[in-house]
Amino acid sequence: MKFEIGNIVKCNRNRENFDVIGEKGKIIFINSRAGHEYLIEFFSEIENGHEGNSYEIIGKDGHCWWVDEIDISLSEPEKTKLYGIVQFVNNVNSGVYK
Repeated sequence: MKFEIGNIVKCNRNRENFDVIGEKGKIIFINSRAGHEYLIEFFSEIENGHEGNSYEIIGKDGHCWWVDEIDISLSEPEKTKLYGIVQFVNNVNSGVYK
């Protein structure tokens, strides 16, 4: 398997005629025996999204879809304000500002 649970990924292809190109989400389950191997919980609600369609796997309703490895790629982390704060704290803890 190319990806792991917790990876942030981006859709590179539309699924079943639904426009999800560019949508980002987190892998919440992997099933190598299923038709679609990765369950993605997208950050925004998607057309025909669900909660995982399983009694054991529950994601946010309307935000999940099963996809294949070919449909996704790793997403680059976005540098947000929070990222800057975390980076600053890491620098302080590592002695950069001593």
